[in-house]
Amino acid sequence: MKKDNIIIQLIVLVTLLILGNNAFAEPITVPPGLKPGDQYRLVFVTSTTTIALDVSIDIYNDFVATVAASVPKLDALGVQWKAIASTEEMSAIDNTGTYGTGVPVYNLAGQLAAINYTYLWGIGPSEPYLSNPIKYDETGAENGSSIVWTGTNVNGRPDSGLWLGGYSGTAFYGLSDSVEYRWIANNVRLITDSASLYALSGVLEVPAKSPVPASILLLLSGYAGRVDYLDLES
Repeated sequence: MKKDNIIIQLIVLVTLLILGNNAFAEPITVPPGLKPGDQYRLVFVTSTTTIALDVSIDIYNDFVATVAASVPKLDALGVQWKAIASTEEMSAIDNTGTYGTGVPVYNLAGQLAAINYTYLWGIGPSEPYLSNPIKYDETGAENGSSIVWTGTNVNGRPDSGLWLGGYSGTAFYGLSDSVEYRWIANNVRLITDSASLYALSGVLEVPAKSPVPASILLLLSGYAGRVDYLDLES
């Protein structure tokens, strides 16, 4: 019956109004399955690339922070973004504050990337192990098998001059589509080459659920009350 179809369409319309852009928008900043009060962090691989000549970690942090700020949904989170990267003076594990057990880490497709910090680094399991790859960029789009500067060994720390800006002229890089140790330390390459960076957010918390706005409830009740007066065919 057409009356039933109209009621269904009204329900869909109101649902979309309640959800807003979250029904379709990427990136996913509140992973599904979490409850209000749950803490987590987000990670992505930058769609833009950079060389690795700089010796200061601030350069790489600024790079990923600028990329995150270019996406309104990420910028609205109001958290710091740090590069998962090591220089001679700063390890990735210290730069990102990923020591200890910590909280789960999710990619921007809403998938669990790491159960906690020990799964990022080779200090919990026998080696780093991700649940899902960090292959989604700041927009939530899949970025394939991007080569990513890390300057970091599997334990989250720099090693043997292979950090970013290192004297060896080469540095560790990872592969964004890997869930094994290769995500962080696949091999080395010349620091004059260009590659992406991993960006890790500060700790986030799932907000309390907002009640349905009274205006939307009024809209639904108003339309529902008028359906019987529509000239409908069975």
